[in-house]
Amino acid sequence: MANFCDGDDLANVTSRLDSDGYVFIRNFLPQDEVQEALDFLVENLCQRFPLAPGGPMPKNIGLIRRQDLAAAETVRRVLEHHKIYNLLRRLLGQEVVTPEFKWLRAVGTGQFTGVHSDRVFLQGSDRMLTVWIPLGYTPLEQGALLVVPGSHKLPEFQEIQRTYGSSQVGADGTQSGWLCEDPGQLDKAVGRKVVWRTTHFCSGDIVILDSRVLHMTATNTTKEMRISCDTRWQPRGDRRDPRVSNWHQQFPDEE
Repeated sequence: MANFCDGDDLANVTSRLDSDGYVFIRNFLPQDEVQEALDFLVENLCQRFPLAPGGPMPKNIGLIRRQDLAAAETVRRVLEHHKIYNLLRRLLGQEVVTPEFKWLRAVGTGQFTGVHSDRVFLQGSDRMLTVWIPLGYTPLEQGALLVVPGSHKLPEFQEIQRTYGSSQVGADGTQSGWLCEDPGQLDKAVGRKVVWRTTHFCSGDIVILDSRVLHMTATNTTKEMRISCDTRWQPRGDRRDPRVSNWHQQFPDEE
């Protein structure tokens, strides 16, 4: 993904986030805790969707609606890990909060997420950030994240930011908030071939995204589910999206 950083190098993280609109941090979270969260989710999904070996992947798994699973202690301690709190506190210069709601996803064969920015789904603070967390090894062919570097600020994307980027759409957090399905449409909109960055993600990796940067996921062409989560973060003192009533913050005994 080209611009991966050491999570302890705050100056580099800040610089990359400003210039590219995202920061990739390899092996940031404890792999054993991520694996435990993944195992918990898979076990619960298999109870609802029994899978035959080599059989077809179910459609519309709807993991985003299973906020009870996102709130389970095994999962929550990864999605709201104290290392994330601490890094974003340093990055944003003050205490941070995160919505109780988590954009937890299980993406089956043939599925993908289209081109979008996160700001259209949740508004409020101009300094809101997304932390994308792959739960387990996620190669490109399993539906890895792709990002357009600089799309949050480069001149050729200004019209998209002024129109689509300023809208409030996709309350369900899915297709209704996409800018487009086909990344080729983005090429036409900006008048050039858009460069996408991606990589094979490992357990423990995270990507921090500016809420305005354009991104999508590759199509999952495997027979395995891609399980990941988007979490949103903003300064505690900033304006919050009025549609979200429950926010979490870190307490001293969680550090």
